[in-house]
Amino acid sequence: MTRSSKVSLKFSNLNRREDLGVFLKEYRRVLEAFVDILWEEKKVSGLAPKNVTDRIQSPLSARAIQCAGKQASSIVRGTRRKHEQRIYMLNSLLAQGKDASKLKAVLDKEKLSKPILDKTPAQLDERFIRFDLDNKTSFDGWLNVGSLGIFGRRKLAFPFKRHAHFNNLARRGSLNKGILLFEKGAILTFDINIPRKTEGGVLGIDVGVTNSLASSDGVLSKNDVHGHSLSSILKKVAGRKKGSNGFREATTHRKNYINWSVNQLDLSNVREVHREAIKNLRRGKRTSRFLSHWTYAEMFDKLDRFCEEQGVLVQKINPAYTSQTCPRCKTLGNRRGKSFVCSCGYRNDADLNAAINLAGEHIVPRENVFL
Repeated sequence: MTRSSKVSLKFSNLNRREDLGVFLKEYRRVLEAFVDILWEEKKVSGLAPKNVTDRIQSPLSARAIQCAGKQASSIVRGTRRKHEQRIYMLNSLLAQGKDASKLKAVLDKEKLSKPILDKTPAQLDERFIRFDLDNKTSFDGWLNVGSLGIFGRRKLAFPFKRHAHFNNLARRGSLNKGILLFEKGAILTFDINIPRKTEGGVLGIDVGVTNSLASSDGVLSKNDVHGHSLSSILKKVAGRKKGSNGFREATTHRKNYINWSVNQLDLSNVREVHREAIKNLRRGKRTSRFLSHWTYAEMFDKLDRFCEEQGVLVQKINPAYTSQTCPRCKTLGNRRGKSFVCSCGYRNDADLNAAINLAGEHIVPRENVFL
């Protein structure tokens, strides 16, 4: 698996930071020129062809121009792919006779247009980068960038300090040479090889609003150190104006709570996790402002990454009726709010009941997954 870590370049002197700004300004100009050319092409390959790169005039080195062309190609193909996926989903919903008004509104509002590149980082490969992690200066990391052309043969050297996240990834994997470079820092990536667990049990995990996580071993998510649950944080987000400082702080609180909740899971004796296969749950449906800020996709993304880092396999199971089915007699019971009661006498928290069913044999055929 690949994991990334961001390091700050704020410790560089003023001249180095100015040089970095000069390079990035020219690199983005070249990147935009490539996008302008490739945007008119019907088919875009992974590498910009020679007849395209020859049209670019820049003081950057041939390597740097080639690198910008490859990045521009990826940007153009990615932008088109996203638009095509939306059109495919719209046609699929219409063919099924489902309400596709929201998706159509998005397509009408967000027409296929060239991406804005004013803050795009430079994606540089191993030909430009050399790391020095054994330097005897006060900085324990140096990033050396060369072959840029714009400064002749002169290289740019940026000191950085290795933080806990960087050191953790460095202990577990190998540092890649390629980086994403921007004005204030760089994003580095590590390749980490974690063997898949072959021993342990199966854990079912249900996600929700009242309880962000419920696992089949009987564990429910708790409030954080400030007494907040996911539900109270969502209320805070819903009460803030989008774009305001308060909204950004509330969404950061939501992200931190999700990360903290998932990190509380104990997977030491677990080889496989079963979680819900939910996608586009709110598409075509009216939701309250409160529920519109329930980011179940962010929760699943964090959970999947957490499991991957521990060698635990993740199985995505259809959640239909999991909170309403009795794991003891396999019949539909009665759910009222947070409580589940079955005629056979079994009772439990509804979210825990769903997690137990996800872990057990109650697996509905995949064709019924929400789309």
